[in-house]
Amino acid sequence: MTLTFQNIKKQFAEIATIHAHSFEHAWSETVLKDMFCNPQYSGTLVLQNNQVIGFIICTTVLDEAEIISIAISTEQRGKAFAAQLLNYEVKRLQNLSIKKLHLEVNQSNIAAIKLYQTTGFSQIAVRKNYYKLASGNRTNALIFSLNI
Repeated sequence: MTLTFQNIKKQFAEIATIHAHSFEHAWSETVLKDMFCNPQYSGTLVLQNNQVIGFIICTTVLDEAEIISIAISTEQRGKAFAAQLLNYEVKRLQNLSIKKLHLEVNQSNIAAIKLYQTTGFSQIAVRKNYYKLASGNRTNALIFSLNI
């Protein structure tokens, strides 16, 4: 089982499928294509045996970046692939002279919070009632940052 990493170029259908299984408000293939028309967006795919099993999407401005989304396919979760992908992306961003990496995460996403803390991110703020849930209720976003 070999993992490989590659820049996101055209695999938007695969990304959209993984995103739809990972988040309440899924991004369509068209939305993803439109994102990547903007040079501020970049990202990395993780592949296993040449099959896309996950992705990370970032935006960059000057020497800072923000993780917009990260997800691993449902079948491949719990195998530390997200940690490997995140570590790969941090190194990629370092090579682009990025100094600080930010992200926001739903406070109920315990697995993601654990991943970010293990990777060295620190919580720096809370956005109250940021996410709207399918039930109509709202929940907080936790803001994390990493000096790289």
